[in-house]
Amino acid sequence: MIASDYIVLSALLAASLTTAIVMFVRQGRARATAGDADAPAVFLFEDQEIRDMTPAARDILPPDARTRDDVEEFLSVAFPNLLLQAIGPERVDRVGRHPGWHLIAETRNGILRVEVRGMRDLAMTRHARDLALLDAISAHAPQLIWQQAPSGRVIWSNAAYRTTVASLPQCDGVLFPGLARSREVSAMRLQPDGCDKRWFDVTTALSEGRLTCFATETTALVSADENRREYVNTLGRTFGDLSTGLAIFDKDRQLKMFNPALLEMSKLPFAFLSTRPRIDTVFDRMRELQMMPEPKDYTTWREQFIAVETGARQGTYCENWPLPDGQTFRVTGRPHPDGAFALLFEDITAELSLTRRFRTEIETSQAVLDSLPDALAVFTHTGTLVMTNVAYATLWGDDPQSLAHRSMSTEVETWRERTVDTPVWREFLGNGRHISDCKGWSRDVLMTDGRPLRCDASSLGGGMTLVRFSLQNIPSPIIRKLTQPDPAIRIRGG
Repeated sequence: MIASDYIVLSALLAASLTTAIVMFVRQGRARATAGDADAPAVFLFEDQEIRDMTPAARDILPPDARTRDDVEEFLSVAFPNLLLQAIGPERVDRVGRHPGWHLIAETRNGILRVEVRGMRDLAMTRHARDLALLDAISAHAPQLIWQQAPSGRVIWSNAAYRTTVASLPQCDGVLFPGLARSREVSAMRLQPDGCDKRWFDVTTALSEGRLTCFATETTALVSADENRREYVNTLGRTFGDLSTGLAIFDKDRQLKMFNPALLEMSKLPFAFLSTRPRIDTVFDRMRELQMMPEPKDYTTWREQFIAVETGARQGTYCENWPLPDGQTFRVTGRPHPDGAFALLFEDITAELSLTRRFRTEIETSQAVLDSLPDALAVFTHTGTLVMTNVAYATLWGDDPQSLAHRSMSTEVETWRERTVDTPVWREFLGNGRHISDCKGWSRDVLMTDGRPLRCDASSLGGGMTLVRFSLQNIPSPIIRKLTQPDPAIRIRGG
C-alpha cells in the first residue's frame, strides 16, 4: 500500500468517527428535547427525493443520507428486504427484527409516506454496528492511529500504534510528544523520540481539542532515498571527472543530469541547465551559440533534431558535428530504461587533425615513392604486402591500389613467371623474412624480355622488409635473341 492509500484510509476513518460522534450528539439532543422518546419518525418521498421529514427523523438520520435509497439502506438494519420503491397505494404494515420496530408505509398521489416507530433503538443498534466496524478497521489497520490530549498524553490508540510503542521502550508510551503543539491539519516526516533509525510520515487533524494522528512507517523509503542520493552523488563525482560531455534526458525529454564537461563544451550556462530544460530547448540554445552544425533552413534543422532524438532512443545515433569555429564533436546517443536516453559529446578536433596530418603524410610518402624510377615493395614481418609504388605496378603488371590478401609468396610467384628460371627466388623466400639477420640481400635476374634486373632486399624498422627492383641497361638484340626460347632447338636427354 502506498502513501496515498494510507492518506485516503485516514480520511475515511476520520470521517466515520466524526459521523458516529455527530449521531450520538443528535441522539442525546433528541432525547433531551422530545417529550415522547418514542415519537414516530415520518418521511415523505417524491420519487428519489426526500420532500419532508419530522424532527425525530431528521435528528436520527445520518447526515449523508439524502435520497430514498439512503433511507432504505438505513432502515434495512431493522427491516430486511425493504423495498420502498415497490410500495403502492395499499398500506404496508411491517414489524421489524425487534417487536418495538414498526413500519407503516403507503403511496398517495405520487407521494410515499413512511412512518417508523422505535427509531431510537434502531439508531442505537445502527451506531453500535458502525462503532464495531470502525473498531475492527482500526484494529487491523497497518497504519498507526491514535489520539492525543492537549497535554500530549495518548488517550486512544489502535493495535499498530501499541505494537510500535512496545518495540521502542525509550519512547515511554508516546512516539511523538511534540505533536501536542500542532493546531492545524499537517503532514510531516518524523522520527520517534530517542530513535534515530526509524522514520514515519505523520498526518494530524485537530478536532474538539484532541489531536487525531495517523502515521505510516517510511524507514525503508528513507533508506532507499538516501541510497539513491548517494548513488547519484557517486555518479556525479564520476561524471565530473569525464572529459566527455554527458546529458541525460528522461522519458518526458527533460534534462535530468549533466556533467561539467558539457558546460565547457556546449558553452551553455549552468543557470540554464539547472532549470532542467527540454531537449529541444537545449538544442535551440546550442544553435544560438553556434555549437551545432548550421542547417540550410529551419525545416532541415527540425528534421535533424528529430533524427537525433529518435536515434538516441534507439541507440543508433552517432554523428560528427563540424562547428563553424573549426571544432568537431562526435555525438552519440544511448538509450536508457523507461524511455530515457543519454547524449555523449566528445571533442574529436585534435583526433581529426591528427588523422588528417597522418593522411597527408601517407599521401606525401606515396607520392614520393611513385616518383622513384625503381620498383618498390614493402612487406611486414609476417610477409604481408603493405605498400608498393607505380613503378612496381608497371614492372609486374598489377593494380597498385589492391593490396588486400597479398603475401610475399604470391608476389614471388609473379616475379618467377616474368623472369627467366632461376634459383634466386627460392633463395629469397628462404631469407626474405630474415633480412635483418643477414644485413641485406642482393641478386641479379633476367626478365623474360631480356632486360637485366637487380633485386635488393633490406630491413626496415618494426621487422618490415623493403624489396627494390632496378632495371639495368637495355640489352642488345643479340642478347635478347639468345635469351628467348628457340623452338628449333630440342634438348634431348635420357
